[in-house]
Amino acid sequence: MSGAQWAAVAVGAGLGTYLLRITPFLLGPGVEMPRRIRDFLVYTSLAIAAGIVAKALTAPGEAFSIADTAIRLAALGMALGLFAWRRNILLSLMTAVVMAAAIKAAIG
Repeated sequence: MSGAQWAAVAVGAGLGTYLLRITPFLLGPGVEMPRRIRDFLVYTSLAIAAGIVAKALTAPGEAFSIADTAIRLAALGMALGLFAWRRNILLSLMTAVVMAAAIKAAIG
């Protein structure tokens, strides 16, 4: 994928998962959503983000490249480091995807 496609995936995934997470707040002040549904929305958004990052790391169908593998490992390391530091799964996953896209775009 090109750098622009990586960026589009990162932005789309970020917006989509954010929308899932804020859905309970968009319903209005008088609407109470059961905890199980709130948890489902939050965990679904995180699962979507994790799936995108996993696809970016494994990328079936692409030819093997040392540079691409290094980019993926750097993105994985960044995601793990950010998670250890901030304990925010979504932030670490999205940052890893954006950084991988930026590095790939810079390399060409």
